[in-house]
Amino acid sequence: MKNILFLLVFSFYLGGEACASAPKYLGTRACEKCHMGEPRPVMDQWLKGPHSVAFKRLLEPASRKLAASLEINSPEKSPKCLVCHATGFLREDRPEVTEGVGCEACHDPGQRYANFKTMARLGGLRLRKPKESAVFAKKVGLKYPTGEDCMRCHGPQIEVDQVTYLNPHNQPFDLKAAMVTIRHWR
Repeated sequence: MKNILFLLVFSFYLGGEACASAPKYLGTRACEKCHMGEPRPVMDQWLKGPHSVAFKRLLEPASRKLAASLEINSPEKSPKCLVCHATGFLREDRPEVTEGVGCEACHDPGQRYANFKTMARLGGLRLRKPKESAVFAKKVGLKYPTGEDCMRCHGPQIEVDQVTYLNPHNQPFDLKAAMVTIRHWR
């Protein structure tokens, strides 16, 4: 009887942990609260870059023409397009798709890190103890993306939830040049 009770309690514990461990998306407005006023405004850089208009590009005539050639009627509603043109499009808690590719597309959902206390601690660590900063960032769910992360959408295909989506452009992507246009870190 003790074993059954232990297993029952343990399974509730694991179930709760699994639910609690999936942080929610907050959208770019959560990041904007702090990052708009910096000496090097992160949000200004994002707004000037291609990611902020990724969703809007789906509404352009050229995108609609490309979508039609792929038998997609509404690219702004199609998972085949939204997988790379909107942040977290499969999640119910996703930001508005009209945000395009927001902060959390690259840095992961912000529920655990997008607050003043956490980001202030992270900023202090980055200045004094960069290695500890990286460990702390990982602990709170803040991802520092790599070129491999960029290539998920800028490569020939992306796999999400065991579904493979093809990049219809599939043109060579100059990662090094692209990093210069979106760089917003020190």
